[in-house]
Amino acid sequence: MKKGDYELMPHDKIEALRNELSRLKGEHPRLSNDPTEAIQKLTETLDQFMGLLQAAISEMKLEEREEELITTELRPLHDKMEQLLDQNQKIAQGIVAIADMLNRELAAPKRAPFSLELPPPLFGSELGQPPLGPPPTARPMPPPPPLAAPKKGLF
Repeated sequence: MKKGDYELMPHDKIEALRNELSRLKGEHPRLSNDPTEAIQKLTETLDQFMGLLQAAISEMKLEEREEELITTELRPLHDKMEQLLDQNQKIAQGIVAIADMLNRELAAPKRAPFSLELPPPLFGSELGQPPLGPPPTARPMPPPPPLAAPKKGLF
């Protein structure tokens, strides 16, 4: 900035900057020029920091022990769950296999018993017309004649 540039800034912005600068100065206490006092404050701060680290380390060790305990207690439950999942999968596969077999059995066409009868002829229905009369009925074959008994005598 040149010497005359500050005149171009609005007065309220300059005032806001001054207030901010004053606030920042007030937040940070001045360090003393006495090096022993500064070293003592640094030592206290480092001691507090080391205390926090020691507490964190002890908490981490405690959590690690708890984790090991939980792991040893939960391992058998986890193994049993794995067995149950495996058994359920096998049961499900068996049910699916049985269902497939039943579907194939039901879908297979059923064969009619062997018959010598021929289907009735279709006269008009082949052409899309109604049949001319009642459908012919199949007649059963007459029984065979009885065998003649052996005759006694001449004839």
